[in-house]
Amino acid sequence: MSEEQRNRLTAFVAEGGKLVVTLEWAGFGGFSVQAARELLKPFGLEPGEDTLREESGQLSVLTLQPHFLTEGVKELSLYQSASIEATSEGSILARSSENSFRIASSGAFGVLATSLYGAGKVVVVGDTSLWLDSDSANQGRANLAMVDNRKLLERILAW
Repeated sequence: MSEEQRNRLTAFVAEGGKLVVTLEWAGFGGFSVQAARELLKPFGLEPGEDTLREESGQLSVLTLQPHFLTEGVKELSLYQSASIEATSEGSILARSSENSFRIASSGAFGVLATSLYGAGKVVVVGDTSLWLDSDSANQGRANLAMVDNRKLLERILAW
């Protein structure tokens, strides 16, 4: 993305637009963490160049902060995720469980974050698997139908 394109996108958000970004873990599928960092820096959100997972491969997300987006959402399930960190402008809304880990460290890491910027809003989700119609967990249902994944998508669209 060129600097001019980033500037136009930043202006779009500042003028009241909404930007939704889904990340991929450790650059999966050619995802550029550096490009995402450049894009999200003005909004106080930073994607990690890592992979969060649990022993099962699925990340159970039970720690959610009160926010319009998390209203009615009790649990999320992601296949794997990049971590998200927030600076003063951004807020982490959901963290992985204490059972999650990344190479050389374990604990709870951000997987859902928001930022208010000017009159606009930014939402970042650590992985696209949340909304896939495939069954990453081999449990007989699409990822979107697992726990409150669909509810989160509905809340993001309504925000």
